[in-house]
Amino acid sequence: MPTVAESQTSTETDWVSRFADDVIAESERRAPGKPVVVASGLSPSGPIHLGNLREVMTP
Repeated sequence: MPTVAESQTSTETDWVSRFADDVIAESERRAPGKPVVVASGLSPSGPIHLGNLREVMTP
């Protein structure tokens, strides 16, 4: 799976890209070949609270 850093044209990567690469590497270690799924905490099956407001209010 290509990493975030490999898709950038610059030689420097920011902390978010490095963190994403670490997550991808750990995911490959735990479950090789399976997709990385990023999910929100907002769910009708869980309690909705004031902390979820930002997810609803921002695009």
